[in-house]
Amino acid sequence: MAADLSGGKKGAGLLRARPNVHWRKDCGREPLCEQEWFPRLWRGGEFTGERVNDVHFPAPDKREARMQAEAGQR
Repeated sequence: MAADLSGGKKGAGLLRARPNVHWRKDCGREPLCEQEWFPRLWRGGEFTGERVNDVHFPAPDKREARMQAEAGQR
């Protein structure tokens, strides 16, 4: 989107219209919830409630959580 086409809308680049994308931080807050269920909302043992979009859990943690969920359903 760095180069605009001649005759096109400013800031649209190769697209017809400029996309409505907000590149700043999401200002939303989450309600208070348990750290065990929502660890991404806690930092240093304190509830922040900030929405974090770039949380990446290690594969072994994901596998363990999946196995625990499947064991609970049976």
